[in-house]
Amino acid sequence: MAPQTDGGSEDPVAALNRDFPGARVLIVDDDEFIRSILMDMLSETGLVLDEAQDGREAVALCNKAPYALVLMDLLMPVMTGLEATALVRQIPGMERAPILALTGHSNVADRIKCLEAGMNDFITKPIRNEALAAIMLHWLRSRL
Repeated sequence: MAPQTDGGSEDPVAALNRDFPGARVLIVDDDEFIRSILMDMLSETGLVLDEAQDGREAVALCNKAPYALVLMDLLMPVMTGLEATALVRQIPGMERAPILALTGHSNVADRIKCLEAGMNDFITKPIRNEALAAIMLHWLRSRL
């Protein structure tokens, strides 16, 4: 698991702009308000942001083009984040893409389920801008 912040003086938003301009990120959450907040939080990063409202839509989008990183809510109708992650991991080009769980729950059992489903990390809501950018930067850099 990545640290919630990198502990250094580097501005993670500026680093995302510099190191990953145009990288495609998928935001998956059934709550339109949460998706809107995340889109706003990440609007200054230089990332290309797409949205999905459930796991089924996320899988369909990942089948069209690979994403550099996916932010995946756990509890959604139609298809949960855990189910979607398992299917996304089978898509060519998405086997190693960082998938970060988004949830309001922070217990050990949920963290274990996320890792077993193929997620790379776990972010607890509410999310702070700098912490979100820092964890995304960590996982994008881990792919290099």
